Amino acid sequence: MKKITLLIFLTLLTTTAFSAVWQRRVINYNRNDYQAGVQNWMITQSDNQWLYIANNNGLLEFDGVYWNVYPVKDKIVRSVNISGDKIYVGGSSEFGYFRHDAKGILHYTSLSEREDDWAGEVWHIHENNGYIYFLDDYYIQIFKDDRPVKRITHFGKMDYSSRYGNHIYISTEQGIYVLNENHELEYIDSSSFLSGSKIIAFLPYLGHLLVVTATGGIFTWNRDSFSKLETNAEEFIRTSQLFCAALSGSRLALGSVQNGVCLLDLEQPEVYETFNLTKGLKNNTVLYTYFDHQGSLWLGLDKGLAYIDLNVPLLPLFSNESLIGTGYCSAMYQNELYLGTNQGVFKAEKDGQFNLVPHSNGQNWSMLLYDESLFCAGDNGITVITPPKETYKIPLRGIWEVQPYSSDPDTLVGGCYSGLMILKKEK
Repeated sequence: MKKITLLIFLTLLTTTAFSAVWQRRVINYNRNDYQAGVQNWMITQSDNQWLYIANNNGLLEFDGVYWNVYPVKDKIVRSVNISGDKIYVGGSSEFGYFRHDAKGILHYTSLSEREDDWAGEVWHIHENNGYIYFLDDYYIQIFKDDRPVKRITHFGKMDYSSRYGNHIYISTEQGIYVLNENHELEYIDSSSFLSGSKIIAFLPYLGHLLVVTATGGIFTWNRDSFSKLETNAEEFIRTSQLFCAALSGSRLALGSVQNGVCLLDLEQPEVYETFNLTKGLKNNTVLYTYFDHQGSLWLGLDKGLAYIDLNVPLLPLFSNESLIGTGYCSAMYQNELYLGTNQGVFKAEKDGQFNLVPHSNGQNWSMLLYDESLFCAGDNGITVITPPKETYKIPLRGIWEVQPYSSDPDTLVGGCYSGLMILKKEK
């Protein structure tokens, strides 16, 4: 069967939740596109809006059209951070920075070669007050003006870190530590209840910090106490094993190991979207989530990269996903969305699904909002929707459309397959 796509303006969907039947534009990039390694571990963007990606084969640079890859001593690059004119990178027993020359070509300077008796995987890089922090599983390397300042050894494995204000927050199996201005680690006592939980993100939101765990949910921390943040992604979190998260305004993206990414809005609970192998992605394991300067979402995947356009004011509705048929007409009626297809009239429910309207089976050609009713003209007659009253059928077959008769408000003119018909309102 030929696939037919129905495009509907997003502005018509202000009261409709997103679900499997709606599909944003997703662009997948594989290793043949960008000519580098399969895995992509971290993504950031420069002021000129070029993307820089930590890749198995080095640092990826993408200007929106062309890709460049810059190897780092044949090492896997796990992390990237831009500060001033330097692009800092870290990876397998290596860290340093790139800088552009006069022709725009990147050149690498190693900083890790100045460190004796060190090896590790550098997962995060932070800049704070002129200091650069390289964090691997057990060490924090602190540099300033390309010179090593201090090395901090942590007694436990560090899972995640993030800068918030003038402090760097670090998650471990024991809870959360903060690295203060004196480069000393302080344990946050109130985080002890998170002992044994894997924290995968710290995200600043409305003056407090969101603490995202792999399977235990999301918590808010206001410097004194933690509280559980209930969202409509609880089932996704429980079953998908989160690996990364990103926040843009109130939009929260949760990347998982097993089921792609979940996108929700902390201010609009009805907004909930998932993207995975069955909904646009080419891989279900998301290693990194990143909102670019335009607010669209990039995903570093275990196999490739993906771009999800969150700004186009159109969403396609695929018949092979929704099974509602080929679309011909639509209308907003009493703040509800109705779609007319070759199979009937469908109403969009709050959970994003579409239910067939009674008495509307068959091809529907057009819709008219008139006299506080929705007239749906089609092959099997005219379906009249008048909630809260029962929907009924006018049994006139083969109607293209109906239009008001200007001189009589109780009269409609119906255009049918073989001519015109007059419809009169009675009682």
